[in-house]
Amino acid sequence: MKKSYLRVIDQFFMQNPEFQDRKLKSIFFGGGTPSLAQPETFSSIIHQTSKYISFLPDVEITMEANPTSVESDKIKEFKQAGINRVSIGVQSFDERDLKFLGRKHSIQEAVNAIKIAQDSVGQDRVSLDLMFGTNLHASEPDAWKKVLKTALDLGTQHISLYQLTVEKNTSFYKKHAKGEFNLPSEEIYEYLYDTAINMCAEKGLKQYEVSNFSSSESTQSKHNVQYWKSRDYIGIGPGAHSRLTLPNNERVAAVQIMQPEQWMHEVNGDDVYNKIMPGNIKVDNLSTQERVDELFLMGLRLVQEGVSESALAHHSGLTFSSALNKNILNQLIHHELLRMEETQNDKNLVATSKGIKVLNSVLSTLLD
Repeated sequence: MKKSYLRVIDQFFMQNPEFQDRKLKSIFFGGGTPSLAQPETFSSIIHQTSKYISFLPDVEITMEANPTSVESDKIKEFKQAGINRVSIGVQSFDERDLKFLGRKHSIQEAVNAIKIAQDSVGQDRVSLDLMFGTNLHASEPDAWKKVLKTALDLGTQHISLYQLTVEKNTSFYKKHAKGEFNLPSEEIYEYLYDTAINMCAEKGLKQYEVSNFSSSESTQSKHNVQYWKSRDYIGIGPGAHSRLTLPNNERVAAVQIMQPEQWMHEVNGDDVYNKIMPGNIKVDNLSTQERVDELFLMGLRLVQEGVSESALAHHSGLTFSSALNKNILNQLIHHELLRMEETQNDKNLVATSKGIKVLNSVLSTLLD
């Protein structure tokens, strides 16, 4: 598998030499359990990438990890391989949640993994994933407070929240359909969300995105901010997505083959040429409207910045008045779901705290 990644890196930069003039802000090893791979795999990928593109001095190199003893024991080796930030999928500090979610680690294993990661990469370079909206929260909403308190008391400086969703054709969906467990009401969901915002704020973690909290701008996820600002990113590996702006200002969305065996066969074949890079199963040119939609869908998640008119002009050549329905925009502002902030040289459309809670509905109305 390692050789396949290195081959795609080579082919991408050879087919698209203009990207060699860029500066790399971040690398993110995610999508499953990358921490089960050998540290040497990461160091090879990082080194191969550095042959083609310059890394910024403060480049962020993140690895997702689960808090099992097998993975946490290797964190120091990952640091030596070049990893300087770790995102740990804790999900909960309540055994009942862990059992319900089918997690394999214990609370103590999670605590140990966090401390090892903090010692290895630094307290300000460790992020925790937490899940809310479980069946436990439906009956005991305040159990969520204990989970948050445990996370914050460990000195956590970045937290990502995920609301449990029940997808069709999953075991959770079947169990829920049979009435084997309940999910929280809308009122409880709002209580859980507000509780997280307030408890994080009390510990100095400010909400900077719908589901993300950090102690400062420097502890934010640089990589995810790239997504939310609709910046370019290269996705390599089974199922990976890319968004890239080409020299002719054409913006493309690419998706790599999902099945690992098929992906490896494709990228190691004789005919490796594929638009953008080997292994892509789909490459679409984004229309102006699709660019606009993506910019707002992602950018309005940033609770402090939102979407700037200069960014809109850069991506589409449009202004707020030409891209959006004026009457609908004014209604959303009137109902205090959005606000327009004006500076000397720019404007920013930002979702209010009220609008953030119903952001999907706001976006649907705004982009209809």
